[in-house]
Amino acid sequence: MSKLLIEKTGKTPALHYESEGNAFLLRGICIPEDPRPFFERLISQVHDKAKASNADQTFRFRLDYFNTLSAKYLYDFLKKITTPGLQVIWEYEAEDEDMLEAGQEFAVMLEADIVFLPYSA
Repeated sequence: MSKLLIEKTGKTPALHYESEGNAFLLRGICIPEDPRPFFERLISQVHDKAKASNADQTFRFRLDYFNTLSAKYLYDFLKKITTPGLQVIWEYEAEDEDMLEAGQEFAVMLEADIVFLPYSA
């Protein structure tokens, strides 16, 4: 069963948690003027769920767009969650080369194994 942890707004993505698969999904656009409050809340929600589970987890990113301010916070967030026992999946619209490249750049900078999955809109 999927549970909404953070509702999407016109400027921030939604965060869903699938307890059955122990998976998070961050979906939407991320263009807040000040990303800090959103990412602090995101980290808190993920941390709370991660503490409550001993099983391996998955974090899926399905972002349509993020602004330059959010890129630093996304990098910092990825840095915090890229740990053993957590698989990171970066989903991107099949035609969106920019979003694929953004995920690949994060993977290189973090030296992380990120799975890249295209989807059709």
